[in-house]
Amino acid sequence: MGCFDCEVFISFRGNDTRKGFTSHLHKELESRGIPTFIDSERLEKGRRISDLFKWIEGSKIFMPIFSKNYAESKWCLGEIAKMVEINKREGDQRRPIIPIFYDVPPDDVRDCRASFEEAFEKHQHDIELGEEQINEWKVAVTEAGKISGYCLSETEGDEAKLITLIGARVSHILSKVRFDIQPIGIDSHMNALKQMLERGNKGVCMIGICGRGGIGKTTLAMALYNELSPTFEGSCFLSNMRENEKKEGLPSLQAKFMEEVLRGKMPIGNVREGVSLMKQRLGSKKVLLILDDVEHTRQLEAFTPNRREKEEWFGAGSKMIVTTRNKDVLIQHGLQEKEIYFPKGFDGQQSLQLFFRHAFVSDHLLAELDDLPQEIVEVAAGLPLALIVFGSHFSFLKKKQEWEETLETFKSEQHKDVYEQLRISYEGLNDREKYVFLDIACFFVGESKEYPFYMWEACGWRPRLALEVLQHRSLIKIDENDRFEMHDQIRDMGRMVVKEGSQFDDPLTYSRPWSKDQVLEVLKNPEVYKLNSLVSDYDLDVEV
Repeated sequence: MGCFDCEVFISFRGNDTRKGFTSHLHKELESRGIPTFIDSERLEKGRRISDLFKWIEGSKIFMPIFSKNYAESKWCLGEIAKMVEINKREGDQRRPIIPIFYDVPPDDVRDCRASFEEAFEKHQHDIELGEEQINEWKVAVTEAGKISGYCLSETEGDEAKLITLIGARVSHILSKVRFDIQPIGIDSHMNALKQMLERGNKGVCMIGICGRGGIGKTTLAMALYNELSPTFEGSCFLSNMRENEKKEGLPSLQAKFMEEVLRGKMPIGNVREGVSLMKQRLGSKKVLLILDDVEHTRQLEAFTPNRREKEEWFGAGSKMIVTTRNKDVLIQHGLQEKEIYFPKGFDGQQSLQLFFRHAFVSDHLLAELDDLPQEIVEVAAGLPLALIVFGSHFSFLKKKQEWEETLETFKSEQHKDVYEQLRISYEGLNDREKYVFLDIACFFVGESKEYPFYMWEACGWRPRLALEVLQHRSLIKIDENDRFEMHDQIRDMGRMVVKEGSQFDDPLTYSRPWSKDQVLEVLKNPEVYKLNSLVSDYDLDVEV
């Protein structure tokens, strides 16, 4: 057998669906040029189930047809267990499982109720089966039952319509390229996000993923897309909305979305026309839409109504996922706090795993490095972007001394790739907000907000509003003791902004000197023209 001998493997209970639904579905897929395995044609009589597993391993898409007597068949249970096992083994590169709930509700499959419960009770009395085997089957059925698939009830019992929908969806999946993402630390996020999406399972659900640049929002959205897109009639991932709106315009992005879902050219002249077409053409379709890196509400309004309006443009079961650095964008569009997910950075172990995934280090060098890798990931402070950039950078260094020198550089000067990504959030601020942000980055991390708040008020900077914006853009936090918190890499980005606005290595030109040495240098030189602020609680012994 080759790597993939079939595109689709159908698992079904012969007596329930072979001569009807399964036969017609097989014909539909084959007519679309999709090689499909069904056991009556492919497997010779008298072969063992282990032979069947080879065909499962060699298929790209798994399609169990759950019917009332499905769980009575040991072969069917072995097939579904093999599918789930393969997906667990392959992690994020898992293959799509598209369950079809023929004459049973998904809840009966997921919870092993009704005919499924009865079938497992019979298996318990089979002396040839061990308890471990039965539990493995039951877990596999439960896992498959949790996956959003197709129900005959969705088409009011119209089998031909359901089969056409499934055929179109399989064709769509096989024409798409999956995102290649790193799987480290992603499972807990995925579980939380899928739970949020399940709350709106019957209607149309929209959630946001919000956080600072480099925290992994796009990676999570890609992982969701990989896993969920096979279960929708149409799906589209619109990446980098912030930049692509400038390059292409919103009507062009609307057209791309419509073309992905409807599989045809869809010229759109303006945003209003695009909205009208979505309502007309997609109102009955179950779609998955991901809008990545949104920075303004107009980008959301071009694809989805404000959630407060109680209006829907897409069919029941549709999902919309938005990634953004700015919480305000989601709130203004009507999302509630419980509909927004805020991913956290990596812990120490995950940070090391991600760093070494990108830093190719020989065993000989690794033995010499001692605690250097740990020090490097501490500088990254759990930010996935920084860990990836650092790993790629250090992979070219072959001597311990080079690692030590580079680490010292990164402690004092942020890597340009990390800086450029994080600075995007800074550039979205107005002048007042930038002023307050730079003050915090240089002087007030870990300090109470009380003193600087009065100072900013006296300067006319409206600090209450500025601090709210900085929090919503994930640039700062204020803890329960009213002290400022800021991620180390965000802080370093702010200080790099100060350096860029001056003669880079000359503290006398900094608008905000923050270290003891810089403050001493400024105080020793009475004519400092660029100075905006100076705050110090250092014990300084200097004549001014």
